[in-house]
Amino acid sequence: MRRLTAFIWHLADPNPYQANEWAYYRLPALVFVIDVVLSIGLAVVFSVTDTIEPVEPIGVPILSLWFIPFLLLVSTIEELLFRIIPLSIAMSASERKIMHVLTALFAAMLFGYVHGGWANVPLQGIGGFLYGLLFIRYARGGEAFLEASIVVIMMHTAFNGLIGMIALLGGETMF
Repeated sequence: MRRLTAFIWHLADPNPYQANEWAYYRLPALVFVIDVVLSIGLAVVFSVTDTIEPVEPIGVPILSLWFIPFLLLVSTIEELLFRIIPLSIAMSASERKIMHVLTALFAAMLFGYVHGGWANVPLQGIGGFLYGLLFIRYARGGEAFLEASIVVIMMHTAFNGLIGMIALLGGETMF
């Protein structure tokens, strides 16, 4: 438990790296891998236990020119609603890290709930929480909201793109 708490506080600390340093990109890559592994693991568990209903495709063909702009638009809207706006407000209102982390946790739970009810909170809420911590880290205490926003939007877009590619491999043609 101490290691998990230390990891969460490490993610919430201001980022000491510059964009031209390799270490700057390690943390988003680590969060992306953790999110993918946890999502696949939880999806397997939930599919075996029939906890989550299958999701109907929205209606965008995966192999179309609209797929990537659609992913970017959806990811941007979701990040604005569930991370960028709430965390920007929390970071502007308080300098206490615990308030930022609790805001990220609440927003992640809401994100999971909106994506399919309480059963989806662990599946999508964990990734949402990790992206919230990533936003806190890259916002550097409120100095770099735009930079942090770009990081989490690109991570979310990449994750949704990966889901689309996995769906395509599974025989789905619509996202």
